[in-house]
Amino acid sequence: MKGRPRRAYAQARVQARFGSRPGREFWRRLATSRDLTHYLQVARTGPVSGWVEGMSAEEDTHSFELKLRQAWGHAVRELAGWQETTWWRAVDWLWVLPYLGPAQHLCDGRPAPAWMFMDPVASRLIGTEGLLLDQASIKGPLARLVERREPGSGVIDAWAARWHALWPETDARTRHGLAKLEAGVRLHVDSLAHAAPDVGSRALRQAVERLFARLFRRYSTTAVAAFAYLGLVALDLEHLRWGLVRRRAFPSLDQVTA
Repeated sequence: MKGRPRRAYAQARVQARFGSRPGREFWRRLATSRDLTHYLQVARTGPVSGWVEGMSAEEDTHSFELKLRQAWGHAVRELAGWQETTWWRAVDWLWVLPYLGPAQHLCDGRPAPAWMFMDPVASRLIGTEGLLLDQASIKGPLARLVERREPGSGVIDAWAARWHALWPETDARTRHGLAKLEAGVRLHVDSLAHAAPDVGSRALRQAVERLFARLFRRYSTTAVAAFAYLGLVALDLEHLRWGLVRRRAFPSLDQVTA
């Protein structure tokens, strides 16, 4: 399947997934679960059931987060497989996004936290004494993330440079949509990092969710829709992660909001 048939196939699949995303009512039902066991039971009855498959209330937060990172990788690779051959590599490159922060942590010269040793992807970056491996020893895609070892945003910039390089030649409208999406994500990340302590993150996440949904609809016939949809998937996984970790770390809370 090539060209327009492939594009139409990808568009139909992504539109179907967009339509089956968890809605406000589902998140409200999850929010009423005051313990982890019930939370998982409710999650298994809704559109996130595939993400919590195999999870149990006895697991720790690191195990939950590892499985959610793996769910993200699966979602990215599935969607990449639907794309035209010219775009699948650029879509597939998004699987590495959960590792940008940890890679930057190591590039800043700080030792790896315990969870990184248990992650089969993140552990590839760790050398002796829990520090970043020598660059020549890092294999696979993660090597590209540590080519620039500047503190702060070097890893993000390295990721973005590679992402841009993977774009095929495309029309001005698609490039404009991707530029708006990238600018929105960078603004969101910067806003979260610099928000005042008394400012909740919910409003910021709702704003970027509206941006993703708007771009998805406006550029539905272009590759922009695939990236906007994955942005929404990332927010949904983050929402689910918050609920899981909150109930595992603070099981005695009388009330949990989501």
